[in-house]
Amino acid sequence: MSDDNRISRRTSLKGIAATGTFIAGAGISANTVSAGKNDEKKEKTPKEREHEKKEKEDPDGVVDIVGVDALDFQQCHGMAILFDQDYVEAVADDDGVLKALRIRMYNARHDRIENYDRTVTIDDLRSSTLYGEGDVGDVFAYTFNVYQFLDRPIGAGDSIVAVTMDGTTIQNPNECAEPYQRTFEGEGVFDLDDISLQAVCVDSERGLARYRVRNGNHTQIEAVYDVEDTDESGTIAVEPYSATYFEVAAPEGEATVSIAADGETLDERESATGTECIPRDAIAFNTECYDPVEGAARFYVHNGTDRDLTFVIYVAETGATGRITVEDSLASAETFWVPAPDGEASVSLYYEGEVVGADVSDPDDTC
Repeated sequence: MSDDNRISRRTSLKGIAATGTFIAGAGISANTVSAGKNDEKKEKTPKEREHEKKEKEDPDGVVDIVGVDALDFQQCHGMAILFDQDYVEAVADDDGVLKALRIRMYNARHDRIENYDRTVTIDDLRSSTLYGEGDVGDVFAYTFNVYQFLDRPIGAGDSIVAVTMDGTTIQNPNECAEPYQRTFEGEGVFDLDDISLQAVCVDSERGLARYRVRNGNHTQIEAVYDVEDTDESGTIAVEPYSATYFEVAAPEGEATVSIAADGETLDERESATGTECIPRDAIAFNTECYDPVEGAARFYVHNGTDRDLTFVIYVAETGATGRITVEDSLASAETFWVPAPDGEASVSLYYEGEVVGADVSDPDDTC
């Protein structure tokens, strides 16, 4: 590095942040749940006392879910399901399928509830170090970030409301989700014209295509989907004025899906091959330099997509985590700093729980 890029000894971390975000704390640890407190003293009802007792005995609400050790919510936007190691190893000898999930979200942009139906496999499990555990091999975690799933920078209104597994629904205990913890049941007359299918994105590496069924009716509907030229089909439940996401097998990202309701075919869409759900090949990420005075390393990330993206950052040596948003702009790039006490910082960049970039700072390459 030239002296033009050298940071003055007088430069504080505040000054560093002016030329890049400083990632200093474990800001996204999924086990730092903030459920909200009410300081006002009032007598609890018998029902509240019973609920409180149950919460103490089973704080995660997953005691009856086979193979699941814990469900950790990170405020509004993130969650991690921690699976039992013996259960994972037993499933590995079978078909690799761990759980069928329904993740309930509130989409603030459209002011509606949306559900994501997802089958979690062994290949979906990620490093436990992101979620408060010291050893990668000790915990098997499936993670979900609502802002990455909705494909936009983190927003104050979007939230994970609940997760359903094996018929058990676990509500997000944080206040941000409370207004949307309701369900819509029942049957009634509905207008077929108010049911539509959209292709959202593809995951070419996993061989999947993501779709969304929207229901503009005042009653819940069930839509049947079929994948052309395959035996794959299924039923999607969509609440009133809501949407449900689902995924189908799509070799090389290509699939054609149709939906039907009340015995009538309503819509047909080819997969959105032009949009990757996880932009693995569109992100440039590398270390730039190390500042020995501040004990911090600078990293660079370039967003090669045509949309704003927010990434999760993880530093292996310190456990520091955070987020960085790279907008779709003329620059389409951002820099950030992470603590690197000994000059080396092993940094991974995550999107939808997958590593899309990784690099290690060099203590000899000073700023």
